[in-house]
Amino acid sequence: MFILKVSLIVIIMASYIFLSVLSIKQKTLYEISLKNKISCDFKGRLDALLISWERPLVILQSLPVLGCIYMIMDFSSDNGNASRLLSRPVAYIISRLIGFFSPSPKSDIHVASLDELMALQSLYLDMIEKITRKCAHMAEYGVFALVIWVLIYCRKKIPGKYAYLGGFLGVLILGSIDEFNQSSIEGRWGSPVDVGVDLMGAFLSMLLVTLIMKHVYKKCRKNLL
Repeated sequence: MFILKVSLIVIIMASYIFLSVLSIKQKTLYEISLKNKISCDFKGRLDALLISWERPLVILQSLPVLGCIYMIMDFSSDNGNASRLLSRPVAYIISRLIGFFSPSPKSDIHVASLDELMALQSLYLDMIEKITRKCAHMAEYGVFALVIWVLIYCRKKIPGKYAYLGGFLGVLILGSIDEFNQSSIEGRWGSPVDVGVDLMGAFLSMLLVTLIMKHVYKKCRKNLL
């Protein structure tokens, strides 16, 4: 049963990536044809293709958006102890990796007692954990902004430029709901700073998309004109 579920998820994600890439290319060609007034026959074929894909693509491309919302709100509903059980081991592994790859100190650091050493290690882990959690926030909301962008960009009747705005608005709304929800959870608290971190993740995601789409646009334009 587990293998069947994993196989189904892999098939859905592979279909999502394959069809979304094709749809993005077709939408880009369509926008280039409108901007440069390419022949009506070519626009008509692209128009028919986009319309024929519209309904199944909306359903397929909505699944990752809903999945991200579920995952983010599920993590948001964990209390402080449960949340720390997830992030603390990751912080410990990262701290060990940093210690492994860092050069050995040239001089020994004097520690007054074992308690002081343990306190320093705890502070160090707390710092690593905080950075890890912020990076996780940026990553998950960056992915959320990306799947929203894909969902909006591939729609025929919506100009592609609005997909970027949709990504930022989606992150702002869900991030605000996420922080508001955390403020009512034991051991958790909401912070406007975390919303800013979420938006930074969206910004980096949209910046990467912009750079990729510039290349895609040039390639499509070269093949079309």
